[in-house]
Amino acid sequence: MEKLDLRLASNPDWWERNENYAKVLKPNAPKEAQDSYQHFLEQCKYYDKIYGKGKWG
Repeated sequence: MEKLDLRLASNPDWWERNENYAKVLKPNAPKEAQDSYQHFLEQCKYYDKIYGKGKWG
Protein backbone atom coordinates (compact mmCIF):
# COMPACT_ATOMS: atom_id res chain seq x y z
CA MET A 1 0.00 0.00 0.00
CA GLU A 2 1.21 3.50 -0.76
CA LYS A 3 1.98 6.14 1.82
CA LEU A 4 -1.01 7.64 3.60
CA ASP A 5 -2.96 9.84 1.27
CA LEU A 6 -0.84 12.95 0.84
CA ARG A 7 -3.45 14.96 -1.05
CA LEU A 8 -5.39 15.35 2.18
CA ALA A 9 -2.33 16.16 4.27
CA SER A 10 -0.99 18.68 1.77
CA ASN A 11 -4.22 20.71 1.62
CA PRO A 12 -4.90 22.25 5.04
CA ASP A 13 -7.90 24.12 3.61
CA TRP A 14 -9.67 20.75 3.47
CA TRP A 15 -9.27 19.69 7.09
CA GLU A 16 -9.11 20.92 10.65
CA ARG A 17 -8.17 19.38 13.98
CA ASN A 18 -10.86 18.34 16.42
CA GLU A 19 -10.65 18.50 20.23
CA ASN A 20 -8.45 15.37 20.21
CA TYR A 21 -6.11 16.93 17.61
CA ALA A 22 -7.20 14.39 15.00
CA LYS A 23 -7.59 15.59 11.42
CA VAL A 24 -11.22 15.79 10.34
CA LEU A 25 -12.64 16.93 7.04
CA LYS A 26 -14.21 20.39 6.93
CA PRO A 27 -17.92 20.41 6.05
CA ASN A 28 -17.35 22.53 2.92
CA ALA A 29 -14.51 20.37 1.54
CA PRO A 30 -14.69 19.57 -2.20
CA LYS A 31 -15.42 16.10 -3.61
CA GLU A 32 -11.71 15.47 -4.21
CA ALA A 33 -11.07 16.07 -0.50
CA GLN A 34 -13.90 13.74 0.51
CA ASP A 35 -12.49 10.98 -1.70
CA SER A 36 -8.99 11.56 -0.33
CA TYR A 37 -10.26 11.48 3.27
CA GLN A 38 -12.16 8.25 2.63
CA HIS A 39 -8.98 6.70 1.19
CA PHE A 40 -7.03 7.93 4.24
CA LEU A 41 -9.52 6.26 6.61
CA GLU A 42 -9.33 2.99 4.67
CA GLN A 43 -5.54 3.07 4.90
CA CYS A 44 -5.73 3.70 8.66
CA LYS A 45 -8.01 0.68 9.11
CA TYR A 46 -5.61 -1.45 7.05
CA TYR A 47 -2.62 -0.47 9.19
CA ASP A 48 -4.62 -1.00 12.39
CA LYS A 49 -5.24 -4.61 11.30
CA ILE A 50 -1.55 -5.23 10.60
CA TYR A 51 0.14 -3.45 13.50
CA GLY A 52 -2.63 -3.06 16.08
CA LYS A 53 -4.94 -0.13 16.63
CA GLY A 54 -2.97 3.09 16.94
CA LYS A 55 0.44 1.37 17.10
CA TRP A 56 1.67 2.16 13.59
CA GLY A 57 1.72 5.97 13.53
